[in-house]
Amino acid sequence: METTTTQSTPTATDAAINAATDKIIESTCARHNIQVADLPPGAVEEARRAATEMIQSEARKESNEYYHLYNQEKKARETAEAQLGAVRENREAKADTRTVESMEQVRERVGRAMWFQFSESQKLTALGLDPATVDKNQLRSLFGAKSDGAYAVDFMKTSPYRYRQLKQAALALNITGK
Repeated sequence: METTTTQSTPTATDAAINAATDKIIESTCARHNIQVADLPPGAVEEARRAATEMIQSEARKESNEYYHLYNQEKKARETAEAQLGAVRENREAKADTRTVESMEQVRERVGRAMWFQFSESQKLTALGLDPATVDKNQLRSLFGAKSDGAYAVDFMKTSPYRYRQLKQAALALNITGK
């Protein structure tokens, strides 16, 4: 089969070698600001030899199944890294510049005596949150004494406005211990 392969593609190989040789000679002449006639003796043969080696090397790569597997794995890894980067660098989330009223501001507005008489749900309502949407376990994992730092950072990057709201809720419910 190898004899048949080499006999069926010599024209394409010769044409590819000639094209690659011409590119090498052109780039060399352009790099050194010289004409083809000014090339040193043997430079054209050296360019042809380099082009032949380059084409043969590419042909070996194309026939190697592991080369294709490597490229598939490389593309899959690059795609996964791009997806992770997109999650970490969520542009829409970074653009969210809404301000959240702090617990201290709300407490001063309603009065300290009244604030300390509020139930937990009343405090959350005063902060502008629906008490049904606030999960104390989530507040503990985000802001508690044994908080999960990686979870908190990812949550902050994906939803900064909600993160700031929940931080004020954790302060109001004394989950942070501060």
